[in-house]
Amino acid sequence: MEQRTVVIIPYRAPTNRERGLKNLRYLVSHYGNLFTVLVVECDERQRIDSAAPLGNCDYCFLKAEGAADRVRCLVKGFERYERRKDYFVVNEGNVVCSRLEMSANLMKCVEHHLVSSFESYIDLNESDSDRLIDGLDCPTESYIPRFRSSRCSGYFTVVRDAFGTLATHLVTSGSSKDILEQPDLRIFDSPGSALCLFSG
Repeated sequence: MEQRTVVIIPYRAPTNRERGLKNLRYLVSHYGNLFTVLVVECDERQRIDSAAPLGNCDYCFLKAEGAADRVRCLVKGFERYERRKDYFVVNEGNVVCSRLEMSANLMKCVEHHLVSSFESYIDLNESDSDRLIDGLDCPTESYIPRFRSSRCSGYFTVVRDAFGTLATHLVTSGSSKDILEQPDLRIFDSPGSALCLFSG
């Protein structure tokens, strides 16, 4: 399944551009050890160039057009890999999860069209984000996890045959809060938790 999976990372440079690229390079490396990774930069102009190599990943640029940018990024990633991949992981929140969690979500795709965002997230501060990126232990006992904002936010997994239905829903509704009302989608609500890198 790992060879049939692509991770789509929508990217827009934050105010702290250096921090954004540091996080992005780490995410590309972290997920690139298992999957194909596609970075979709969506901004007013291209800010990632050959002077800031990301590592072993695919890349494309979309000129920002406002509220629909999020869905356009997802559709761009799907169109680029729809003939080559069966599973699409969307990571749009600097999310870092373990290989076990990634594999568990993928296995649920055998019987489901969509595996939702993790139930909760821990937003790391800058120093702990740096520790994680540097490969050091990152204690999280002092953090209070936050509940996901919606089923299709942060990090979620969708199968190829359901991507069109999901994209249409996101376009027409503007959110994924009522995604369970879609009768054509078999959805598994992920009970897991994941970390989010500090973005500035």
